[in-house]
Amino acid sequence: MARYPSGITPLPGRDVTDPRARARQLVLEDDAHPVSSTAPCVNPECAGPVDFVGKGTMPLYCSNTCRSRASKLRAVATEQLEVIERTLDETKHLAGIPRDELRSRARMLQWWLARLGPADER
Repeated sequence: MARYPSGITPLPGRDVTDPRARARQLVLEDDAHPVSSTAPCVNPECAGPVDFVGKGTMPLYCSNTCRSRASKLRAVATEQLEVIERTLDETKHLAGIPRDELRSRARMLQWWLARLGPADER
């Protein structure tokens, strides 16, 4: 079981052409399977909850500390990735370069950057 289940389920009635009937089905679905208002913090080093408040900016982090930490992780990973890619490019024709290891680290950094999301998250 997920720590923070989303409650997101396939919607019935998406093929219903009558908008009133579709609206009634959507309300019934929301009653039966409400979407959760709590999700995990976007900082991959944190397991804390983030609550949806309904107004204003939608929070993605449980605290300013987590937002700041994720920003620092993103910056460091981006810098490392740029250095690795530049090194791989500059050493294309040189022997003795651990290219597989560098590519592996670059791929892991790309994975972490995908998990950290874009820099403009709140």
